[in-house]
Amino acid sequence: MSTIAASDGAVFERHEKKYRLSESLYAEFLSRLQERARVDRYGQQTIGALYFDTNDWLLARRSASQPKYKEKLRLRCYGAPTPDSTVYFEMKKKFDGISYKRRIPAKIADVATFLDGAEASGRSGQILDELKWTTRYYRLAPRIILFYERTAFWGTDERYLRVTFDENVRFRTDRLEIAPDAATDGTPLLDPGERIMEIKVPETLPLWLSRTLTELRIFPVHFSKYDAACRYINKEKTSHA
Repeated sequence: MSTIAASDGAVFERHEKKYRLSESLYAEFLSRLQERARVDRYGQQTIGALYFDTNDWLLARRSASQPKYKEKLRLRCYGAPTPDSTVYFEMKKKFDGISYKRRIPAKIADVATFLDGAEASGRSGQILDELKWTTRYYRLAPRIILFYERTAFWGTDERYLRVTFDENVRFRTDRLEIAPDAATDGTPLLDPGERIMEIKVPETLPLWLSRTLTELRIFPVHFSKYDAACRYINKEKTSHA
């Protein structure tokens, strides 16, 4: 029986902005950020994300068109995975610039059972029901797995402020599972030394941070790791057609 904890779900609602930083720009921004923020208790850790989609990549195609509303389903693991690791089954939605993330914890061994339609133990919950409905409605299956190294910062005074830096982003379309040694290889999506910075706040940026971004001429970009991997795959298919 699946041990996905239906009652332990979480919901996040916030504004998220992404930026692509060269190695030199990252170093300059980091020196200023460290005056106002500190690294979280995990330091740098590897994150794995297994993305689900339809046979014809419907969710990816919708996301690539940058609509007002889009959604993605993924399984996420923080740190080196083991058979007993807790992972998070997440549905991420974005509407009018605001991101909404709903997730529940699960054991790696229970994910396949859940996707096959088994009922979770314990009482049902809204997040679990929504994840189940979306998975069955779209007939989702694993399509791409991504790994990257993340360093996260929390604001020292503005405790609501979260800034993350992702590097060595890589993906593959085979061996689609979160498992020990799964993060060892993949096709890179960024240039050497490049990082994806993401700033997450409930509303507006702190004034000092807004000024820092302006002074360094750092501007937000539309970037999704999953979309970038899909574009790479389509480009490869076209070049070999």
